[in-house]
Amino acid sequence: MPYYAATNGDIAALLVGILSIIVLIVLSAILISKKVKENNIKKMLFLMVFFQIIIVVIDNYVTVFPLMGFDPRAFEGMAWFSYENGVNVGRGEYNYLVLNPIYKLIGVRAATVFGVVNIFANLLTNLNLYAILKRLKLEKKVLNFLILISALSPISLIFRSGVLREAIIIMFISYSLKSFIEYVLANNKFELIKSLIYVVLGSIFHGGAIFIGAGYVISLVMGKKNQKQYQILFFILFVVVFSIFKDKLLESVGGGDIDKMVRLADIYNSLNDAGSGYLRNISTDSIGKILMYSPLLIFYFLYSPTPEMLRGVLDIATFLLNSSIFILLTIGSIKKYKSIKNYLSLKEKRIIKSLLVSFILTTFVFSVGTRNSGTAIRHRDKVVLPIIIIYGILENRSLLRKSDKKYRGEEIYENAN
Repeated sequence: MPYYAATNGDIAALLVGILSIIVLIVLSAILISKKVKENNIKKMLFLMVFFQIIIVVIDNYVTVFPLMGFDPRAFEGMAWFSYENGVNVGRGEYNYLVLNPIYKLIGVRAATVFGVVNIFANLLTNLNLYAILKRLKLEKKVLNFLILISALSPISLIFRSGVLREAIIIMFISYSLKSFIEYVLANNKFELIKSLIYVVLGSIFHGGAIFIGAGYVISLVMGKKNQKQYQILFFILFVVVFSIFKDKLLESVGGGDIDKMVRLADIYNSLNDAGSGYLRNISTDSIGKILMYSPLLIFYFLYSPTPEMLRGVLDIATFLLNSSIFILLTIGSIKKYKSIKNYLSLKEKRIIKSLLVSFILTTFVFSVGTRNSGTAIRHRDKVVLPIIIIYGILENRSLLRKSDKKYRGEEIYENAN
């Protein structure tokens, strides 16, 4: 049932909700007006906030919003239980650090406030992405397209509005990416430190976020010439650490103890019974199997529900509005890289390499612990920003090359006449 109904129509809950939305609108208007120059992008961000407010209002006061019926309610229930009983349950970091303090202030009336916090976090995420793309000096056409994808992707709007951790984690990832790219462009070591601090803050809410920072470190180590011994040492260290801590690691990203995942009947049956489950017969109870099946796990993690999985209108809509976006960004990036790789600047190559390592590593870790398209959709939202930035750099360089060719062609023609 809607959260407001769960409070038995408490008028104080309604007033708290209205007040929090008003504060959100005022802060959003100030930030968008101050930080964004382009009118088209201002309109997109205002629409984003407006749509998310509508989602939160419907979900809290009218009826359960589509895709908000299970996970958001589960997180809300765990948060309330942990608050009432003083124990850490489920994904407790989010419950304790964000939800419980709000409970202490306003109790069960806090439901709408959670949505407002997530909407504001999503606004900061998109403002950071805008700042990154502007810093990279992307053409207006590319800038508009990428902000459109990030700000108005319907599935992301929904998941970043409910009582979930995604919006806050992605916000920290966006700050980290902003600092890391500034480090590459300006060689400011302090920005590198900041980028890693932001990743650590995001990983407090979900351990998998740490692998964004791990990707930075790996790419930087690999980028140093004449240091093969350090690269080999780092690789060995990574394999050893992963082998020792694999169970704890996979538990933090939704997988649990991988040996028990295969052996325990309740977990096995839940995977088989899940309507949106995939690769149900594959077990990953060893490092060898994880590596062997990783291409399949990554593929389904990024693109599910794939066409053969479609069961009805909701799956079709999810594929068109979410999976297809990742397909577009992936295939588009690969095609464009092949055609313009020799025209990229050294700093562009460094950014692409670093974000690609972060993207692949984080995707790999999340994919091992995920076998359900609904869960995959939520988790892969955490890696959408790196691939958006990579695609943006490549698309921008492609446009610049075409413009240069056109300009030189016109110049030759004019000189000939």
